[in-house]
Amino acid sequence: MQSLHDKHSEFAVRAVTRDPDSEHATNLAAMGAEIVVADIDNAEDVQKVMNGAYGAFCVTFFWAHFSPEKEMAEAKIMAEAAKMPG
Repeated sequence: MQSLHDKHSEFAVRAVTRDPDSEHATNLAAMGAEIVVADIDNAEDVQKVMNGAYGAFCVTFFWAHFSPEKEMAEAKIMAEAAKMPG
């Protein structure tokens, strides 16, 4: 199994999920990722989990709601949180 933890690096992987008990989240945790829970519709949640992050790879899930407007709102929340100092 690949490891996401490099003891020679100052960086670590933080995976944000709605469901920390999902198969994907538990697999990432087993590889060394820190698993944190956030609601991407909640700006405060997203800001909190991005605090201290060097970079972010953000993904929306259009198929959960099939709403282009909701997807744009989620993307805006994530972009604004990524720009915040922390």
